[in-house]
Amino acid sequence: NSGISVVFNGAEHWQRVYGVSPHPNVLGGYLAVGVIVILGLIITRQERQRFWLIAAWLLCWIVLLLTFSRSAWLATIGGSIVTMLLLRRGRHFTRSLLKPTVLFGSIGLISVLVFAGMFQPFLANRFDVTATPYETLAITERVSAAQSALQVFAAHPLGGVGLAQSVVVMRDRSGAPRDWVHNVPLLIAAELGVGGSVLIAFLVTAVIAIGVQRWRARSISIWQAPVGGALIALVLVMQLDHYVW
Repeated sequence: NSGISVVFNGAEHWQRVYGVSPHPNVLGGYLAVGVIVILGLIITRQERQRFWLIAAWLLCWIVLLLTFSRSAWLATIGGSIVTMLLLRRGRHFTRSLLKPTVLFGSIGLISVLVFAGMFQPFLANRFDVTATPYETLAITERVSAAQSALQVFAAHPLGGVGLAQSVVVMRDRSGAPRDWVHNVPLLIAAELGVGGSVLIAFLVTAVIAIGVQRWRARSISIWQAPVGGALIALVLVMQLDHYVW
């Protein structure tokens, strides 16, 4: 059906996992944050509570792979690396923590290898975008939408066009329906203008300042590390999609 997101292997099409979300990328973004935060819960909970958390983590991880969401995969990698760095900076990498880290790393790697072996042709088309006309068209449309958002911002630089109004303005300008700009900073600029962008920048700067302060003082708690990693995952998603905004 037109509009359903699929992956390709020649004439064979497989629908990507949606769950109850409007798009696999949305589900993937939730799961990218989920697999990072659940690890934090597993680390901080007692033995009896860990079984269900481990089952939840494994389920999230497998479904995350099946979304075929490149932005969600990138967010998971980036967020996980930051989580590990924060745990190390906070001096939490003791022997008791190293054991579950190696275990989950091994489970994750084995799952990825099995997934790659089962879906190798689909993955090849997913990453070699020049070989798939659908992917090439999607990238062209996203670039065009970004250019339109810049034009909207140039026409309304101070106050923007209003929340959720950018697609309406772009549709009126082009005379055809337009998709959301797949970049949150561009969406903020087009919809809130310079004034709103400055307010958002203050919020982001405050969060960064707190993080830098804790990093320097090595006062990162064992729970703050995965939360920080999840925030970085969201930042990465914001550069490649719109639903976070």
